[in-house]
Amino acid sequence: MKGAWAYGAVAERKFRGFLGTYGGQEGVRIELLEETASGQHIVVKRWTKHRGEETLLAL
Repeated sequence: MKGAWAYGAVAERKFRGFLGTYGGQEGVRIELLEETASGQHIVVKRWTKHRGEETLLAL
């Protein structure tokens, strides 16, 4: 599942919502990405059932 939001607060809220909806399933990886001015996608946060939440880049 993918989504795009213009505001960081909305993206963070959706990220948390996805954790509640899909986080208990085996093999699920939920990532919050930021798109750079050049169009690249950088992983900001990642969550897996086994490792929990990892912050990779502070917004």
